[in-house]
Amino acid sequence: DSKFVYMAQVQHALSQLTWRPETKAICEEKQYGNEDQLYDLKAPYWVKLTRKGEIVEGYFSPNGVKWNKLYRIKINMAKTVYVGMAVTSHDISKLCTAKFDNVKVNDTKYYTKLNTKGAIVPFPGAKVEKPGESSLPEEWKNKDIFKTKNDLGLIGSAIHKDGKFTVYGAGYDIWFEKDAFHYVYQEMEGDGEISARILNVSPIHHYTKTCLMMRETLDYNSKYTLAGHSPMANTVFTWRSAVKPVQLDDRSRWMSERLDYPRGPYWVKLVRKGNTFEFYDSSDGREWSKFDSTEIEMSEKIYVGMASCSHDPKRYNEGVFDNVKLVK
Repeated sequence: DSKFVYMAQVQHALSQLTWRPETKAICEEKQYGNEDQLYDLKAPYWVKLTRKGEIVEGYFSPNGVKWNKLYRIKINMAKTVYVGMAVTSHDISKLCTAKFDNVKVNDTKYYTKLNTKGAIVPFPGAKVEKPGESSLPEEWKNKDIFKTKNDLGLIGSAIHKDGKFTVYGAGYDIWFEKDAFHYVYQEMEGDGEISARILNVSPIHHYTKTCLMMRETLDYNSKYTLAGHSPMANTVFTWRSAVKPVQLDDRSRWMSERLDYPRGPYWVKLVRKGNTFEFYDSSDGREWSKFDSTEIEMSEKIYVGMASCSHDPKRYNEGVFDNVKLVK
């Protein structure tokens, strides 16, 4: 319950200064950027804390040379404090591995040679090279869904190999009045269901999505429902029930409440019964739990399939599915 200050980078790609101003007090924090800027900050990245009397300042930098001040606080701590590196997994059953280099304390020692080139790369595992041409079974089609090219950014594609679908999608989001993402789909008439195991969602942004979808049209503002995962380790059930005026809602579950942070692989299923759409999840693809349902008036013929959205028009989400089963 000690007083402290830390400057950190967390998995959903933002830089954060956090502090406990008094012993046993509630912590406070200041984050870099607004919601639209959060995904601009990518690891590896530089952070710095400075202390001058009771003033502590947090800085971040893309290269370790030019520093940007995030925030300045006043905190009364003892003259002698303990300074260093900390890591927490946010899960008592799992370990988190953190890697630091160019560690410097009071201008006295470098633990590795300073790299002043300042290359910025995505999180480990998040870098996705430009995908090749799409290659899918004959019954599946694919296309980018978007309103403007700026909303979409990179052109998506999809590949089926060794029983896995890999869907490369950019796009700003699947949300509110317009969508931008890559879609692999079939037509479905009447009742039916789709299920799959989600193997990967790239840790680009906390709103990056790998998901199953049922969609009335292929327009950017169509009615839809989706069920899938994001890098924030939650399962998301989202829908747009009307085009004009926009009616959109979601149900999100922090998976730690029941499923011990299954960051993948995990199973999801969407079911249509008339105008009722149901979402199920499972740890093994055999025992299914109903998560939620919603009522949406959709036409008899809809488009059902797999969606991939990076929430960053300049980068791809590599959405990977296997055990895809479509019943129609």
